[in-house]
Amino acid sequence: MDMNCDYTSLAFNKLRHTVSLLGIVLCSMGLLRAEMNVFPTGARSAALGNASVTAANVYAVYNNQAALGFVDNTYTSVDYLNRFLMPELHTAAASFATPVPYAGTVGASVCSFGTSPYNELRASLALGKRLSQYIAIGAAVDYHQISIAHYGSTGAITAEVGVLANPLQQLWVGAHVYNFTYSRFLSNIYSEQLPVIFNVGAGYQIISTTALFLQGEFSSNQKGRFKAGVEHFLLPAFAIRVGTTLQPVELFAGVGYTLRSWTIDVAVAHHQTLGYSPHLSLSYIFGKGKM
Repeated sequence: MDMNCDYTSLAFNKLRHTVSLLGIVLCSMGLLRAEMNVFPTGARSAALGNASVTAANVYAVYNNQAALGFVDNTYTSVDYLNRFLMPELHTAAASFATPVPYAGTVGASVCSFGTSPYNELRASLALGKRLSQYIAIGAAVDYHQISIAHYGSTGAITAEVGVLANPLQQLWVGAHVYNFTYSRFLSNIYSEQLPVIFNVGAGYQIISTTALFLQGEFSSNQKGRFKAGVEHFLLPAFAIRVGTTLQPVELFAGVGYTLRSWTIDVAVAHHQTLGYSPHLSLSYIFGKGKM
């Protein structure tokens, strides 16, 4: 047996693993800065360019907790997002929302991004409360964890608040702030300020089958982003959607189909440099209601 050959092979495999791990970590950190959020907003919102601050459905747990105040039924959902068709950059998530008498609508979610060398986890607990027929407020507490193989893990707690108003029958206006607590990761493996992100937007029902969504996003570590999307129902149960964002430029498209209590949404995003990202959401509503 050639011992030198074995040692060389072991050293090469260890070096390859280290380089691979470093590449995944650096790529993931870059995505966090470029995309601002590795966690899903729901494929419906994704197809609309992530103009999601006015969406009153189970995905309000992620997007704007105030919108939970307009959710009158119990929902559950699962999501899968694969960024740029890279196996290492996938996200799986599950969420749940249910009305609670006198308290409002409570929501919870858990999301996991990445693989075993580099993984991010976020768990959230949210509450949305309608103050009147026309306005609701909401908040959430999140726990974030980053784990890097052979280096350990670190965590941080953040908070979110939002407001959503329906001043006219056809018009919704919302605003949301993520990490207004200025939380940060503090450890030997990773020490960085989580971004403070402010979103403000509107949704307008142009006609009974078509709606327009506009949103501005402003972050403490990025230039402002403009988001826009259009949703059109070809049939009462079948919708097509397109959207875009700027800084960087991304294009989005998707469809949604509802069958009784089930809704499936599919979206695809195209980044001008990094390529395509497919997104799939499946949700279920308990009792009668509309997504």
